[in-house]
Amino acid sequence: MPVYEESGLRITLPDGASFRIQELQTYIHLKGKNLREMDYCWFDIDRNRINLLEVKNYSMHSFQEDDLTIVLLEKTIDTLFLLCATWLNTPKGSEIRGDIPEDFRIYDHTKKIRVFHVIKTNHTNLPLLHPIKDELNRLLSGKLTLLNIPRVILADHNSAIRIGLPITLL
Repeated sequence: MPVYEESGLRITLPDGASFRIQELQTYIHLKGKNLREMDYCWFDIDRNRINLLEVKNYSMHSFQEDDLTIVLLEKTIDTLFLLCATWLNTPKGSEIRGDIPEDFRIYDHTKKIRVFHVIKTNHTNLPLLHPIKDELNRLLSGKLTLLNIPRVILADHNSAIRIGLPITLL
């Protein structure tokens, strides 16, 4: 199982059915083209679900709601665009398709997609997460509907652990 350490968290992903977009050779060539990727992608075979995960560490400092909302919004949209390019088999999408696990290469309507943003935070920042989650879902509403994604989940690290995401504290 691939294990990563980032933002004060340990992320443990399933063998063979996971990847980091930033490590894809085909994506490396897209760096500098105003794309922002989410950190981790894995396929949950039992739930027939594609999971996208972004982690951020704000446990030592505060954040501006608007700034964090924009970053998470851009990462969500760009990651979904990247996956859609592979499913549509565009020239660049076809290249990316060769770099990702088989479970991600073809999308059919039976697969679910879930988008998770996990913020390692302190008690001071905790109340700010709810308005950011609401704003993200408002701004993404139409796009999420097109891809049959019920909502974006934004959670603090403790809540993410409780709902069963594959993370632990370092």
